[in-house]
Parts: sequence; C-alpha cells; structure tokens
Amino acid sequence: MNGRDRYLFSELPGVLQVQLAGLGPLLFGGVIGFLLDESATGYWILTALSLPLGLAGGLEHRELREAAIRGLVTGGCFG
Repeated sequence: MNGRDRYLFSELPGVLQVQLAGLGPLLFGGVIGFLLDESATGYWILTALSLPLGLAGGLEHRELREAAIRGLVTGGCFG
C-alpha cells in the first residue's frame, strides 16, 4: 500500500479494475432489471443503494476526469 488507508483505482491490478468497473455494475444492473418486473419495493431499495455506491467509486480516483470516465463506463454497464 502507499501509506494511505485506501487504494486508488489506478493502483489496482487490471483484472480487478475490469471486475469493479464492468462486471460488478453489469450484474447489479441485471439484478435490478429483474426486480423491476418482480418487486417494485426491491427495485427501489437497490436503486437507492446504487447511488451512494456509485459515488463512492468516484472517490477512488485522484482526478475528476478519471472518476468521470469510470462513471461513464460503469453507468453504461449498469444500464
């Protein structure tokens, strides 16, 4: 680690970056999409949970541009 108590996204291995920015949002979006037909309450709860999780992901970057790019990628996968 680099002396801080958290990792920056750019310091993580590439495979983990793909999982965090691509696979995770893709699966989470799929679950929320499934719940849209099954349970309105479950859909709204998980949708509300996704907002702070997405914002927390942006805190793993030094620069606003890096966070914005990750937001575009994860939002596209989530959607």
